[in-house]
Amino acid sequence: MNYYQILEVPVHATQRDIKVAYRKMVQKYHPDVNSNTSEEYIKLINVAYETLSDPVKKQTYDSRVLHRYRATAQATTPNSTYQRTRRTPHYYRPSTTQPEYDFSVKRQLIGWLGAIIIIGIAVGGIKLMEVYASVHFFNKAREAEQENRLYEALSLYEEAIRDWGLYNAEASIKRAVVSQQLEAYHNMAESAQQGLGFSPTNTQKGQLYFLLGVAYTEIESPERAVHMLQKSLVFKYNKDSVYAYLAPVYLTKLKQYSLAVEAYTYLIGHQPAQATWYAGRAQAYQLQGAHVKAINDLLYLYKTDPGNGQVLFQLGRSYLALGETDKACYYLKQSQQHGITLDPNEMAAICK
Repeated sequence: MNYYQILEVPVHATQRDIKVAYRKMVQKYHPDVNSNTSEEYIKLINVAYETLSDPVKKQTYDSRVLHRYRATAQATTPNSTYQRTRRTPHYYRPSTTQPEYDFSVKRQLIGWLGAIIIIGIAVGGIKLMEVYASVHFFNKAREAEQENRLYEALSLYEEAIRDWGLYNAEASIKRAVVSQQLEAYHNMAESAQQGLGFSPTNTQKGQLYFLLGVAYTEIESPERAVHMLQKSLVFKYNKDSVYAYLAPVYLTKLKQYSLAVEAYTYLIGHQPAQATWYAGRAQAYQLQGAHVKAINDLLYLYKTDPGNGQVLFQLGRSYLALGETDKACYYLKQSQQHGITLDPNEMAAICK
């Protein structure tokens, strides 16, 4: 069995055909759907897709496969070496002179007009079928998503994307969202990027750039994530949602602590009850060496949750950095009582 047979596609299949076939095979033989599927067969499906989806690997593979087909065809074709070629008698040979046809301008115009009408009807019929198919698959996909049949929904949203589909951009957004739920972040990025090619509205562009930024955040591409998240702001996407992703990327991925402080400050101004933003800004302040500002945020957290061992520990660290050992010792001991493990020797050195 060759790779085309494994993915159930013809040898002349396009890259889109191969991709769609692979997703259907993954959905069909996924362990959650088909418990009888062997791990070896799933690996074989992945190897087949990896080969046929790569143009270089596919060309190399095709050269071997097609060569084998040609060899088989030649082996079964009768030898035509000894077939005699009969010459056509001269009186049966067609005349080399072409008859002259004199069409009037009116007849030519009628002919062209008829051809245009026929082509228009054919194109219109194809377009209507594409529109109907797009709407049909999109509605089926939404039903599957609402019933939490996410793998089926993913495949149906792919089917809803048509040359003349009504929901191409929206289906791409839906595919990206479903991929995020399935933690398939590369597919999420691919879906969002595909949606940007369908002339989406400005609102849809903002959401697609945001989804791209989220996907790049998860697949460890922080610079690209920040670029896409900032572009989503250009199209007026929800600023709170964007900054909720930008702040931790600035803090932990890019080590840009000033930008992290700005992002967390914005979030605190719009969502002051969210403790996560205070903890993130306190950490950014500590990494900048601004321990007085860090202590202010940590004390706010301490008032709202006095039993949080991590907050107590960070307070001890900042007071120790400022040289206030008594306060540092107090909060570090408190953090020990709330589950934080500290080195006894270090504690002895601090709390003399």
